[in-house]
Amino acid sequence: MKVEELIELIRAGENEKVEFKEKPSNLGEEICAFANSEGGWVIIGIKDNGKIVGCEERKVLKILDGIAQNLTPPPKIKVERLRIDGKTIVVVRVERSERLISLGNIAYIRVGTSKRPLSIQEIFWKGIESGELRWDSQASGIRFEDAEEKYLELYFERLEKLRKRMIKKEDRVKYLLSIKAIKKVNGKLYLTNAGVLFFLKKPQEIFSNAGARIIIMNEEGEGINQIEFSGPIWKMADELTGWFEKNMEVIEVVGIAKREKVQVYPIRAIREAIINALIHRNYGLEGDVRIFVYKDKIRIRNPGSLMPGVSLDFPEHIPRNPALCNLMFDFGYIEKYGYGIALMKKVTKEHPIADLKFVVREFFFEVIFSKEKLYGILDEIDKKIIAYLETPKSSGELSREIGLSRQALVLRLNKLVNLGLVRKIGKGPKTEYARL
Repeated sequence: MKVEELIELIRAGENEKVEFKEKPSNLGEEICAFANSEGGWVIIGIKDNGKIVGCEERKVLKILDGIAQNLTPPPKIKVERLRIDGKTIVVVRVERSERLISLGNIAYIRVGTSKRPLSIQEIFWKGIESGELRWDSQASGIRFEDAEEKYLELYFERLEKLRKRMIKKEDRVKYLLSIKAIKKVNGKLYLTNAGVLFFLKKPQEIFSNAGARIIIMNEEGEGINQIEFSGPIWKMADELTGWFEKNMEVIEVVGIAKREKVQVYPIRAIREAIINALIHRNYGLEGDVRIFVYKDKIRIRNPGSLMPGVSLDFPEHIPRNPALCNLMFDFGYIEKYGYGIALMKKVTKEHPIADLKFVVREFFFEVIFSKEKLYGILDEIDKKIIAYLETPKSSGELSREIGLSRQALVLRLNKLVNLGLVRKIGKGPKTEYARL
């Protein structure tokens, strides 16, 4: 770091990424809090008001050396010594950690310009988020005999048919134990959390956040209707996909040699995004899987970010819920480990209308399908209609200006409305259309 950069940090004052310390007190807590948040700088030799007072470099470095041995696991830090107005300033740059850092069995987090210890629940959430805790393979309080027999039979039928694995009835318990769908506790068999999600008729009675919902949004970005889905995870995947198959708009696309009708979004990619959201989400976080349906896009959001070591460019198979993944693979809902993101990209790239992007945040992951890729859809008449709609017009006005029958024009207007390029204003005889 250059002196000029340090002066700029000091002038900006303390914030969620910068902490001033007049003396090297509680340095371990500050470093721990930054590592468990977004990273930042601890600047030693500066008063809270930004006044430069300097520090004893040797003493600070000795304390930092001791702190490094007490932080578990050790975070990545960089220590620099700078001089301002003849005074020594020590700057500790702390990188954000993918794993949960603790100091003496206490984990701290940065909140605004201060720090606080994490609660047990927050530690649990972050442990699942980082993959250090495996929620899905923990024993639930539900006995194995409470599992739906027809779901168990269906599972082993599909395992034999799709994966060519025939498990004898007398060996089924052993197999389910091996894949962590059930667990033996004090000599009794219990469903694991993954087993609950897969083999109970309504897992949401056990885990209230294990459902999903589709939320219909209006043009102002407000939810106007929602459809809730519950049941075992594989059944929800089917029902959510089925809703899109039934309700997705079909558009006539102008190809090189002919016109053809296609759904505005690739259903295969939609299904993959839904399955990924259900199996890779963080079940330690509150909130269900939510799918927001707009006129011009679909947002599929699940609690929980990408696992450490996984990126959008290199989507390695590092599952947060490996037991749940195994069950879904056996059931035929995952064809190839680690291929979900690549499949969505491939299918959407080949689609004439839809575009795809991902949003990654600390505690959620979002897949967005949009109608931004419009090549081959709009012909010259469509473009002419859009050009005329700089100000709102009725279908009658447009019909006269463009020279189309009112019926043919309304069909085109409805297509443009569904594509999210034109909006409808009013109802009945007073209906007008305008360009978005």
